[in-house]
Amino acid sequence: MQHIHLGKTGIEVPRLFLGTGSWDFKTGCLQEKVAPQKYATILKRAFEAQINFWDTADDYHIHRHVRLAMEGIPREKLIISTKTYGGNATEALRVLDQSLSELSTEYMDLYFFHSVDSLDAFERRMNDALPGLMEAKKNGKIKAIGLSTHTIHVLEKAVDHPELDVILTNFNKYEIHMDASIQWYSRCLKRAHKNGKGVLVMKTIGEGRLRDRAKESIQYNLSQSFIDSVCVGIVTDHDLDQAIEAVGEFEKHTTPNT
Repeated sequence: MQHIHLGKTGIEVPRLFLGTGSWDFKTGCLQEKVAPQKYATILKRAFEAQINFWDTADDYHIHRHVRLAMEGIPREKLIISTKTYGGNATEALRVLDQSLSELSTEYMDLYFFHSVDSLDAFERRMNDALPGLMEAKKNGKIKAIGLSTHTIHVLEKAVDHPELDVILTNFNKYEIHMDASIQWYSRCLKRAHKNGKGVLVMKTIGEGRLRDRAKESIQYNLSQSFIDSVCVGIVTDHDLDQAIEAVGEFEKHTTPNT
């Protein structure tokens, strides 16, 4: 699988990364329901397929599963991200330290402000929490600071913020779980890319609503030159096999990005 530079972070990522927070609004995180050792086996299979970037969050309650998968793999071979809802530095750093402990690692490759979906929340995170994360980055606990959002107006602000290294937002050709047109999202993400930020996208298969079009949806996102890596939520071995097949087929017919 092709790996490319994630903006100016100095981190190389595979074109597809593994999401561990597929959500069912009745039952919560689907991956959490899988036995930890079973899910760790799926993650290790992903690593063998060169999908070494695994995205998680404290509220997915999946850190134990990920930690089990990390065992036996050199830490520098993995890219691990997690997220926080912390609205101030104290809370964001508390969650960071808790996540580091739960994952048995000394640093986080990417640490995201999670689901920042209003302009008020964006301003609070940038004013009250970001300075603490910048200090953690300086001290080596974080390699890159990111922000995830599901709203276009926050995205417009985030892509120009100088201290945000990586942007994660929803993106799929059918505009499912998107609050604006794909053209509007594309303009913002192109600007983020031009600004040297890492550009990551989620909701690739529309929280499962595009499952019957999964290959098409994955390949569409991969084809966007301004997107560095595409998240696909993986719950089962079948999900993983489908994603690997989609990327492999796409990469046979494309020139590697850098």
